[in-house]
Amino acid sequence: MRFAEYLERVLSKTTKGLETTGIRSLAQDLQLLGSTQVLRDLLEQAHIFNLGEGEDLDRAAQDILPDLVDECREDIPAPFDNMLVLCDLGPRGWSCEWHIKAGRYLSPHVADMPQLHRVRYLIDLSEPVLDLPPISVMAAYTVNPVNGQPGIILTPDTVRRGARVFGEREAAVGSSMSQDIFRAVMKVALISHPANYVVRTSPKLTPHEERRRVSKGIFPLQKKPHYIVIDHESLVDLNPQSTGGTHRSPTPHARRGHWRRLADRCLHAKASGKQQIWVGETYVGATEFEDERNRYEVLVNRSLREK
Repeated sequence: MRFAEYLERVLSKTTKGLETTGIRSLAQDLQLLGSTQVLRDLLEQAHIFNLGEGEDLDRAAQDILPDLVDECREDIPAPFDNMLVLCDLGPRGWSCEWHIKAGRYLSPHVADMPQLHRVRYLIDLSEPVLDLPPISVMAAYTVNPVNGQPGIILTPDTVRRGARVFGEREAAVGSSMSQDIFRAVMKVALISHPANYVVRTSPKLTPHEERRRVSKGIFPLQKKPHYIVIDHESLVDLNPQSTGGTHRSPTPHARRGHWRRLADRCLHAKASGKQQIWVGETYVGATEFEDERNRYEVLVNRSLREK
């Protein structure tokens, strides 16, 4: 199944499920949002990431794993607080994980409760989980440092629910679930790593697709935009303007990122345990371009993190 087909399927199934599901039938942690309408709105507004093939993703993560772990010591450096993260697992189908940093979306009467601003939701919409009722597999957790490493702290309701589902003791299932969440967290950290570029991709409709949508009353007349994550070489290859160039309109290229050791005068950063910082790559050239199938917008890491 192709990315666009799977995305349409998972969004349709989950949306329809939420339309017929009452908030009280969902996990206790999700009930803090107040209504299924909030969840439906969040699904509609989610930033969609296509991370490509799972094997390539694993290799990329292993190459910079120490960086990813270090970045997640205190919290996840997610570029957005509402994300659908998809990757192609080949014969096993697609993985689709819904990441939500819940704080700003909680009901007013619970939003001020201690630590709730740090709570994150991980909702698994992957195949074959997709065949289960919507929003049936989820975890609520926070990230707190433990011995200098990211520590996944599950909410009590998540642990209890996991113990019931898997038929294990709470301590055992809590450890197993934390490992699964950590792997999901690494995908988000990979997106945010300053060596990578995030590119907003807006698919174009072919004339046939546009006529089909009009005839079936499908509106709006465009496919959902999504984001891809690529290194600087792939970014230059993606841009059709990469051949040729002048001083006024240079060939798109990137100045390679690098680690910079912090000077002794950087007291605040060193007090937090940092010894070096990543100086991100600088992209030179047009940040918006298109080809026959898509329109692209390059989001430079610094501007992305400020959004």
